[in-house]
Order: sequence, then structure tokens, then C-alpha cells
Amino acid sequence: MNSSGGTEPGCRSGQLTRSAPDEWGRLFMDANSSITSFQLRLLAVVLVVCVGLLFWAAASAVLVVFMGVLLGSVFTGGGHIVQRFTRLSYRWSFGLMMLVLVVTVTISLYFLAPTAAEQMHSLREELPAAWEKLQERFVQSRWGGWVVDHSEGSSNLMPEGRTLMYGAAGVFTTSIGVFTAFVAALFIGIFLAIEPAMYVTGVVLLFPQARRARVREVLHQLGHVLRQWFFAKSVSMAIVGVLTGVGLALLGIPLPVPLAILASLLTFIPNVGPVIAAVPAVLLGVVETPQTGAYVALLYVGVQAVESYGITPFVERETVSLPPAVTLTAQLVFGLIAGFAGVIVATPLAAVLIVLVQTLYVQDLLGDRDVESIAQE
Repeated sequence: MNSSGGTEPGCRSGQLTRSAPDEWGRLFMDANSSITSFQLRLLAVVLVVCVGLLFWAAASAVLVVFMGVLLGSVFTGGGHIVQRFTRLSYRWSFGLMMLVLVVTVTISLYFLAPTAAEQMHSLREELPAAWEKLQERFVQSRWGGWVVDHSEGSSNLMPEGRTLMYGAAGVFTTSIGVFTAFVAALFIGIFLAIEPAMYVTGVVLLFPQARRARVREVLHQLGHVLRQWFFAKSVSMAIVGVLTGVGLALLGIPLPVPLAILASLLTFIPNVGPVIAAVPAVLLGVVETPQTGAYVALLYVGVQAVESYGITPFVERETVSLPPAVTLTAQLVFGLIAGFAGVIVATPLAAVLIVLVQTLYVQDLLGDRDVESIAQE
């Protein structure tokens, strides 16, 4: 009796120990099956709130990390392309790609940096002088003289060139901060791209086993969207830079190289960037003659039209397509949260959010599997 009495609890205890993981697994699977209503929505709301609070509290750090993820996805895609052609391992393919990239950038800087630096220095000196000349013309004109005569504090009506220099110094300081953030993001991207599978697996393991395959699929789509967007934007930036430089040289505008580089870089920021890039070029043109300034303005409008209605739709047809209203809204929202840095990364962030909404909400929660992705596979 004692043996039977002693054996039964032991058997029950052993049986409970062996079957506990299976029971918990079945309970979790049942929870997953019923999560399609209240629990999944509650989880989504909590996740969105936590991410929003984190972004609000440490916006700069989050944006740097996001830029690192963006660069990491681009480097990873480049490494896989090299691997496809060379049949080498991924690490060797990634190292070869980075070596070619470093050599290309170094050679380009060796030949272009002296001219670009000299013209950048000249541009820094030309812009305040051009503004002073424009101010003098404005005051000497009949309409400008009337405005000055009927304005109180006319001496402060237009800022002096010295004020512009202080503003340029502030822009330079901001540029140093942006450059530092870019370097940090670059190293994050390189470390992520050296062994991307490890980081992807680490993220996937944070989710239940029943959801890991779907999480891996969503992460793949996010990486694909970021790579495609970066490719489309790089093509647009290169073409805008070339067209702007050639156009300014044909119009006889001084310092076409830095102005073209500025136009190319600011193309990275939709809607806002081209307007900012046009201001110094138009100013230098107006100093020559008002007609030349008008020609420069028409040049930038024409290049922007070609980029917006010719280059971008053609490239996005094969890559990523974002509605203009979504892009502008994202720039306003992220600009209010994180300032100019938020405006810079607003478009890829919007692309990521759209993918998450399409996959996790529309497809998984609402069950609509027919929705089209913003990126073409």
C-alpha cells in the first residue's frame, strides 16, 4: 500500500513535469487563435505607445539607430549581390564590397575634394556679398525705396551679410552634428551587415514560436523596402546633381560644383530639400541680373519637375512607391518630434510604418491578404 501510495504521487509529479511544456504550448496556441480581437489590439496599442514614448524621449538616438539599420540593410543587400556573382561566402563578399566602396570613395574624394572644398569656401564668401548687393539694389529701386521710407526701423528691414554669416555658422555647426550622427549610423550599419542573420534571429527569438516565421517574413519585407527606397533615392540624387551642375554651368553661374552637390544631397529630403537648394543659386543669379536669377529659378523648377514626374515614377515603378500626402505628413510629424533630423528620415520611416500596418494590421489582424505591398519584389 505504501509502495502504491508512494508511487502514485511520484508518477503524477513526473507526468506533470513532462507534460507542462505541452500544456503551456497548447494554452499559448489557443491564446494566439483568440488574439485576433481584443488581445492583439491591446498588444498593438501598447507596442505603439511604448515605441512612441521611446521615440519622444530619445528621438535623436532612435533616428541614428534607424539610419544605421537603413545602411545595414543596404550593405547586406550589396553583400548578397556580390555573393551571387562571385559565389564566395557572405563575409568575403561583404568584405569585397566594402573594399570596392572605400576605394571608390577615396579616389573620388582625391580628385573632387580639392575643387569642391575651394568652391565651397568661395561660396561661403560669395553668398554674404551677393546678399549685400541684393539689399543695395532693393533699397535703390523705386519700390524698395518706398518700402524703406514707409517702414519703421528700416535699417533692420533686411538682415546684413554679417547676420547671414552667423546663420551660415549655425548651419555649419548643425552639419557637423549631422556628420557625426552619420558616422555613428555608418558604424552601426557596418556591424549589422557583418552578421545580419545573428541580429535577425535575435529579434525573432523575442516572439512566440508560433509567430516567428511571420516575424522573419515581416523583417525580410522591411529590409527589402529600405533597400529599394535607398536605391530609388540614390538614382534621383545622382541625376539631379548632374542636371543641376550642367544647367548652372551653361547659365554661367559661378561655383556650379558646390551648388550641384548641395542640390544632390538635399534631394534626399523630398518637398523641402529642393527649395532649400535653390535659394543660394537663385541669389547668385539675381546678383548677376534679375533675368539670370529667373533663369536659375526656372532651371531648378525644371530639374525638380523631371525628378518628380520623370525619374521618381520610373524608378519607383520598380522599387518603392509612397503617396505624396503620406510623405508630407510624415515630414511634418517627425519634424515636430525630432526637428530637422526627423524631416531627413521621415520618408524611410513612413515606408517602414506602412509595411508594418499592411502586414501586421491589414493582413494578419483584418485577414485581408490581397492588399498590395508598397515595394515590388
